[in-house]
Amino acid sequence: MMDRIRIGRTATLIAPWILVAFPVLVWLRAWRGLPALDHCRLIACDFQVFYAQAGLLFEEPLVILPNWLYPPAAALLFALFLPLPYGVAAAVWSVINLVLCAVLVGLCARALRSLGRGTGWAVALALTTLSLPVVHSVKWGQISLLLCVGVIVALLVRSSLAGGLLGLLAGLKIYPLAYLLAPLARRQWRTVTMTAASAIALGALVPMALLGAGPTATFFRNTLAASLRPSAGEWAAGYSSAWWGGQGIEPLLVRWFRDGGHVGLIERAPALWFSLPPSVVTAVSILLALGILVSTYRVLVYRNADRLHASALVLVAVTLVVRPAWHHYFAFLPFAQAVVVGDASASRWAKALAVSSWAVAAIPVVLLGDAPRLYYHYSQWGGTTVAALLVWVSLMLPLSGKPQ
Repeated sequence: MMDRIRIGRTATLIAPWILVAFPVLVWLRAWRGLPALDHCRLIACDFQVFYAQAGLLFEEPLVILPNWLYPPAAALLFALFLPLPYGVAAAVWSVINLVLCAVLVGLCARALRSLGRGTGWAVALALTTLSLPVVHSVKWGQISLLLCVGVIVALLVRSSLAGGLLGLLAGLKIYPLAYLLAPLARRQWRTVTMTAASAIALGALVPMALLGAGPTATFFRNTLAASLRPSAGEWAAGYSSAWWGGQGIEPLLVRWFRDGGHVGLIERAPALWFSLPPSVVTAVSILLALGILVSTYRVLVYRNADRLHASALVLVAVTLVVRPAWHHYFAFLPFAQAVVVGDASASRWAKALAVSSWAVAAIPVVLLGDAPRLYYHYSQWGGTTVAALLVWVSLMLPLSGKPQ
């Protein structure tokens, strides 16, 4: 009996170190493949666009770069980096992203407290550092980690500042407004009102005061046109979001049932499964999106979801239907997976699905050093979408038997 107790204690002490060693060993091997992650081989590729657009903010007439897809508040944010030379600015932004990654590890560890302090932090580290969406966001110098960490905090805190934070994030990229689905389901009208007011103030009124009404309107027209661009067709205009690797429901269905072409692989290709008419693909994507949102809302309204579950569920559901939902949009996936794994009441099936979700999202990172081109096939088939759907189902399962 004493021997079993000693073995159990030893295993408890060793397990966290093994869990920490695993991502460290993976990255020692995978590091060399990082530049090949996606079609740009530079680190902080998208930061170049942010920095360049910020430098053109006060040009007359306003110049908007062809691949700039964000509201004016995002350009104003990156204007803060203009006093720094580009190389220094990119390094500072990369460090900020790494700090946000560390904050995400902490949020995951909070959700994993049931595993014990040491094991919880070790699992959180593995979930986060081996997740493709997180790595993709850091590598590209994107703002998705800022958005994901900020939205998680805004949805978790019980403060009047939550709405202001969510509104600020919506001002940077608009779609975080859709995460109001959680406060709406809880009838938290103050949060909804504060979010709308701060989004208007920080996303529109401040840019109008600094840039003028005309340039601000130009930014928003450009952003709206980009968001309405179809996932199939308009190849002459720069291919489609499906071709560039969008991971939302719509671009995934386009590759599966219209055209399997993907950046880094082939320009145009047969459907990955079988071909369907464009109208059918569009109709199915709309129905699936509505089904995900409606079922999520019903669970939030009629079932007893705590703040952790509600936050994770809304993050996954909304991002699945947002267009184009690039890989880095899903940087919150480790948090959603941690919520399920750390839930002592979750079923084995739910936890198995959450672990499977993490495994799917980790595959291209684990094999990055040996098979960097695997990323393109993973993206073509919608690996991140599959990971998101798995954790969405796992989040729905524990709640199905918990009536209010």
